[in-house]
Amino acid sequence: MVFLEEAGKKRQPAATRSFLKKRGALWRSLDEQLTTLGQSDSQGFSELMMDQDVVLEDVNADELKVVIQAAEGVIRSLQRETKQEQQNQDVAGGLQFELTEMKALLKRLKGRRTSSK
Repeated sequence: MVFLEEAGKKRQPAATRSFLKKRGALWRSLDEQLTTLGQSDSQGFSELMMDQDVVLEDVNADELKVVIQAAEGVIRSLQRETKQEQQNQDVAGGLQFELTEMKALLKRLKGRRTSSK
């Protein structure tokens, strides 16, 4: 969602605007929780970040396409950051973990696309 919001600062396709309008309340609620925890409870913040799954039900083909495109954009960004952080092994290792997780998510998302046709 952060990727979509950042992209929203530029000109958005209608499908992205529609997705954010329809699904944004779910994200804003989670974002508010994270903001509050980030200011007062770093352990709680970390746990929520690591343990929170956001599940979107009844996703249509256009919404799934928006999510897949966003996941691909996040992967490209993580790949760039990983290359830039080669000297800092701790950061690069964390980014590599996130990159691996995002690639697995993208594979599952694309599997949903082919199974829903």
